Amino acid sequence: MGKLVRYMDEGKADGWSCVDLENGDPIWIYVAQTGVVVKKSRRGLMGPTLYEESNLRAIAATVYALDGQIVEYLTPKAMVNPMLRAFTQAALECTSAVQFLGRLYKARGLGQTRDWMSDEDKEKAEIRKQIISEYGYYIATHPLGVEIRDVSELPYPKQEILDALTLEIALENDDKRVSAMIICGMALAKFQDNVGPKPLQMWGSDISELEELKATSDIDKVSLIMSNFLANEKYFSLCEIASEERASIYKKLMAAKELRRQMPETKRNAISEYEITTGSATEKGFFGKLANGDFGLAKTYWLYGVVVSVAANIILKVLALTGSIGELVIFIPALMAYQILLLMGTWRAADKYQGEKIWAILAKISVVLGAIATILLAIGLLAIIGQIIGRLNRA
Repeated sequence: MGKLVRYMDEGKADGWSCVDLENGDPIWIYVAQTGVVVKKSRRGLMGPTLYEESNLRAIAATVYALDGQIVEYLTPKAMVNPMLRAFTQAALECTSAVQFLGRLYKARGLGQTRDWMSDEDKEKAEIRKQIISEYGYYIATHPLGVEIRDVSELPYPKQEILDALTLEIALENDDKRVSAMIICGMALAKFQDNVGPKPLQMWGSDISELEELKATSDIDKVSLIMSNFLANEKYFSLCEIASEERASIYKKLMAAKELRRQMPETKRNAISEYEITTGSATEKGFFGKLANGDFGLAKTYWLYGVVVSVAANIILKVLALTGSIGELVIFIPALMAYQILLLMGTWRAADKYQGEKIWAILAKISVVLGAIATILLAIGLLAIIGQIIGRLNRA
């Protein structure tokens, strides 16, 4: 079994991984909307190219064929790009670069034939279809509210359902079905361990228990029912876990949706043979993505941090020199608000960063320094405004 040395997957179209195979061969895998490149290299700069493909139909077919051969994914949960995940897992299962190369070309060859799926692959595809169908039926017949349910209520293990959804989203042609699968995927976060047979409600007890209050005058019993109804520490604790898991699930589903977007419908038609019967997912706006670190560490820090800060400082100096008080009063609060979102986003992007840890550490140090600088900047700008107002009064 090979070893995953490092990888980068920020939930977008591009990503990379580096795998050391069992015999020591280094494998560099790079995926993007332009295609897939595999090199015998540690950093992707040097070394021979083992595999290169830019045809999205061929790539999707290869990924589908590889997935049908993979028994269990050992890649990190944070690796959500379906292409990167399948190629990386295939590499981990190979002992040498030669064996890995043979496996890739065999999968690509299967993808270029009309009946490229083996009986085993078709069986696995049918299992995925069955998993999604039964899960969709469960959601339709057991509508979810604010409660948290036990994971054992699901018809299949949670991870198996999520894996099936992400692969089929990438191949599905119907936009409404894709939206429905995304909503059902997000609902998986509402199923947690150790809940028990009775769902946990926000109010802590079944609301029918309040009916007992009408038939009792026992103060202690009334107190117990009301305290159970209003307080539920376990529920809110599980809600925090569900919230974190929901963010992870969303990232994985959006990666599958992005892969689908890159693949023209005519090409998806050549691959997708299965229908899934299971609403709409609302993507965050620019500022929501910025604050959540969704743009990635490099883009958040350099483009939205350094470049925007330089431009903002130039604007501030111009406004200060021209004595544009009205514009300054509007611009300064807006800049402060943006800086707060930027600092939050940089910190979160550093948490998600899967590359060299030193960059994440340096980014967090810059956030701390940036927070201090933002406070000092606010104080300095207020002083400048005071001086300008004083000058105008004297004039």
